[in-house]
Amino acid sequence: MDLFQAFALLFAGSVALLTVLALLVVSRKALRDRREGKSARRRRHYRRALASQDRRRLRRVLGSVRDREQQVDLAFVLQDDSAPRPPVEVLDREGRRSGLTARLQEQLDARSGPARGRAVLILAHLRLPQGVTRLEPMLDDDDPDVRLVAVAGLPLAEDPEAVPALVRALSKRRLAPERVIERLGQPWAVSSLLEQLRELDARGERRAAPRVGVARALGYAGDPRAEPAMIDLLRRGSLEERISAARALGAVGGRRARPELERALADEAWPLRAQAAKALGSVGIKRAVPALEAVLDDPAWWVRANAAASLRALGQPGHQALERALDHPDRYARDRAREALAMDRVGG
Repeated sequence: MDLFQAFALLFAGSVALLTVLALLVVSRKALRDRREGKSARRRRHYRRALASQDRRRLRRVLGSVRDREQQVDLAFVLQDDSAPRPPVEVLDREGRRSGLTARLQEQLDARSGPARGRAVLILAHLRLPQGVTRLEPMLDDDDPDVRLVAVAGLPLAEDPEAVPALVRALSKRRLAPERVIERLGQPWAVSSLLEQLRELDARGERRAAPRVGVARALGYAGDPRAEPAMIDLLRRGSLEERISAARALGAVGGRRARPELERALADEAWPLRAQAAKALGSVGIKRAVPALEAVLDDPAWWVRANAAASLRALGQPGHQALERALDHPDRYARDRAREALAMDRVGG
C-alpha cells in the first residue's frame, strides 16, 4: 500500500467517523426535542386538569401520574403558585380516589433517594391534610437532598403543626440550621414559634440549638409580638441564646427593649456586647445614644465598630456623639468615630 492509498483510507475513515458522530448528535437532539415536546404537552394537560372544575377529569389525570417523567412534570406544574388549582379538599379527595396519594406514600420508602425526593416534593406542593405527619420523618432521611426537599416543603401549607416539627429538626442537627430557620421565619409561624419557646421551657430543654433557632426565626419574621419573649431570653438564656435574642430585638424590639440592650452592653462576653450595640441602632431610639457613645472605647473591635455604626444610624444626636468622640482620649474610639463620619459624608 503506497502513501496515497494510506492517506485515502485515513481520510475515508475520518469522514465515516464524523458522519457517525453527526448522526449521533442529530439523533440525540431529536430524542431530546421529542421528550421536551412530550413533557410540554403533558404539563399543559396537567394545568388544564387542575384549573378545571371537572373532578372526574382531575381524578383521571392524577391517577395517570406514575413514572419519573410524569412525576417531574406534575411537580413542575404544582410549583407554579400563579396557576389556578382546585381547593385542597378536592385535591385530597381525588388524590386518594385516583391512588396517587397512596403511591406517593409508598414511594417515601423507596430505595432510590431521587424517587423519595420526588414523592416528598409532590406531597408538599399538594398541601394535603396530614402533610406534616407524612413529611416530618423525611427530615431524618439518609439522603441530604431529600432532607432539604422536606424542610422546604413542610411550611408550604402554612400549617402551625409544621413549626414544632421544624424545631425538632433544629434539635437533631441533621440539617443546616439556616435552612430550617429561613423556613420558620415567616409571619404565619410567629404564634407557633412563641408557643414553642414556652414548651421548651416547660420541658426543661437544656440544649441551646432550639431556642437559638426560634429566636433567629422570630427576628426574621420581624413581628413585634416577639419582643417580650426575646427580652426574657436576653435576661436569662445561655450566652448563645442571649446573642440570638439581642439580634432578634434589633428587628422586633421597641422602647421596652432599649434598657435591656443597654445592660447587655456591659456584659463580660464581647459577642453579646457587639450584638447589643448593633441592635440598638436597628431599634432606632435616640435615647440609646449615651450608652452607645460610652462603648466607643470598648476593648473589642466589633463592639466599637457596631457602636459607631449605630450612632451613625441614629441621626443628629448620634452624629453629635461621633463628633465629640473625635477628641476622645482613646485613639481607637477616635478612629471609629472618624471612620463612621467619613462613611456618612461619602453616603451623602
